[in-house]
Amino acid sequence: MRRLACLLVATAALAGCSDKTPATIELTPSSGVLLGSDGLSLRAVVMSRSRKALTVPATVSATPSDVAVVGQDMTLHCLKSGEVEVIASAGPASTRGSFRCRPVARIEAPSEVRLILPNGPTEPKIALLDAEGNEYSDVAPTLAVEDGRIATTSGGNLSPVHVGATNLVVTAGSVRETIPVTVVRKIDSKPLLLNDGARVAYTLQQGRYEIEVKGRASNGSKFGVTAKWVGGAGCDDVAETQELTSSCTIENTGSVIIENPTALGLGPAFDGFVNIYQVP
Repeated sequence: MRRLACLLVATAALAGCSDKTPATIELTPSSGVLLGSDGLSLRAVVMSRSRKALTVPATVSATPSDVAVVGQDMTLHCLKSGEVEVIASAGPASTRGSFRCRPVARIEAPSEVRLILPNGPTEPKIALLDAEGNEYSDVAPTLAVEDGRIATTSGGNLSPVHVGATNLVVTAGSVRETIPVTVVRKIDSKPLLLNDGARVAYTLQQGRYEIEVKGRASNGSKFGVTAKWVGGAGCDDVAETQELTSSCTIENTGSVIIENPTALGLGPAFDGFVNIYQVP
């Protein structure tokens, strides 16, 4: 009986000692991608065999050390692009995490984006570049639209919602770019064939519109068409050309007239297309 009591006391003492010995380490986060130089805060909790958190501090380091380092504040900092392994250890316990360093120096993006209703989502061409101008192919920026009533973003795509203007905010680490976004609605799109002296008029209701015409003269000459707005303000009438873009605010009901100016009835036909958009 006395021997059994001694055995129980020894077992209890051994268990108490084991419960204070580091057995595992929980590293949070244990993986991720770093796009900037701001750093990533790490947390390493040393656990006993019974899953009790210990007050024993863990030693945390990054390798290779020329790619990233871990500061005394437990923050992982990238020094250059590369793959990083973070090692946390305390006594006999250790754990490892995997991270990718992709420090972004510059975002290359279009100066503006134009979305057309009723078209579906489109993916704006955005590139993340390092300090040497090389593009990262395995990471993506964060996209956000300032006014979700005009456009939305999901999975790297941008979708038009309503005619108007807003901004697309692109971020990668500490680097940020703001891109103006315009959403227009296509009112009409059709082939345009006008013989010498012929014209066509498109009736428009109140609102702001833009017309786009492209084509060529049937004889290969430089003859083209003109554009004239009726019933509008701030209108851009266009002299004869083979390619034009013109806009106007229609105050009530108006129209835009596309004409192939006559050349004494001997001029060439104009063959092309016309697009009409409602714009902000």
